[in-house]
Amino acid sequence: MAEQLSPESIPRRIFLRFRTKDDAPSDSQIIQDFYTQKGLSDALCYVHWQTRENRDTYVILDVHCGTNFEESYLQGLPHEIYQLSWESDSGTMSVFLQKVVE
Repeated sequence: MAEQLSPESIPRRIFLRFRTKDDAPSDSQIIQDFYTQKGLSDALCYVHWQTRENRDTYVILDVHCGTNFEESYLQGLPHEIYQLSWESDSGTMSVFLQKVVE
């Protein structure tokens, strides 16, 4: 019997956008919090690209399910865009999802 993939581990490309303040956690902690909220992990994702301009950070995560993940494999896969915001007063992160239909 084949192992069933959970919806969280379906191969896809995820774009994360977030803006941080001085008292926000590190970028990697924000990514780990996102993993926790979405049922993902370092074992399932590859941080493909990251840049910071001023306080805006853009990250691309490839969800690969532990398989060999090549750029050509991404063609036709779902893409998702998440806008994250860090609320320093409450110490919580808000996640807004916008799915992109290709």
